[in-house]
Amino acid sequence: MQEKFPTKMLSLVSFFLVIAIMNFQNCAMNKGSFETLSEGQKDLGSLESAPPMDQSHPSQKDVTAPTQKHLVVNRDYIENLFRELFSLADGSPSPAVEDLLHKWVIPRGAQFGLGCDPNSSYTGRDCGGDVAGANFRQLTDHNTMRESFLIQLCEGALGTDEGLQLLLTKTEDPLLSTKEPTYLDLEKVFYLFYRSYENSREILTPLLEFDAALKANKEPLLERWRGISLEICESQGWQNI
Repeated sequence: MQEKFPTKMLSLVSFFLVIAIMNFQNCAMNKGSFETLSEGQKDLGSLESAPPMDQSHPSQKDVTAPTQKHLVVNRDYIENLFRELFSLADGSPSPAVEDLLHKWVIPRGAQFGLGCDPNSSYTGRDCGGDVAGANFRQLTDHNTMRESFLIQLCEGALGTDEGLQLLLTKTEDPLLSTKEPTYLDLEKVFYLFYRSYENSREILTPLLEFDAALKANKEPLLERWRGISLEICESQGWQNI
């Protein structure tokens, strides 16, 4: 019996020793957690005290919606159209209009589209000995230079009474220039240029108002027809593809 007592005492001492070690480890872990939290709080405080971002330099630029440009007919179409509209009674092109085409359209491939053909005896001369002119785009869009050249072409072709009469006779109404302009008469000139345009009212209604202003200003009838024809010729809509 005396030998069993020390064994029991040893077991009790070992038990209390294990409990003591576990308590010590828990305290150490808790202390470490507090230290970690303290450091984390210090880091959060440093973030809160950081200076604000510079709002004068936004991170994203304003986005601009893309705009769609209209492709327009090239110089070949314009040449053929004007040779047709201002042809003489025998069907040959008007020499005056032909000169205007060679001045304002044929050598302007960069603005009107369609390069010259250096191998053609007819168009080769507008290359001017420079084959770079053959590399222009087939089609272009509206541009300021193109519109200025077209205005020169229209004013040159319609600036003479002969040119105006050549255009008006293509309406198959030989007496048109002697009539007061009506909506139906304006349509006849309108569709000489606008070959595939259906909504003519949005253009013809303002043209009737324009003619009324010319009449109120006591402009001669032929000059009113000239003004109407110029407005149609110089407009951009008939050039759109």
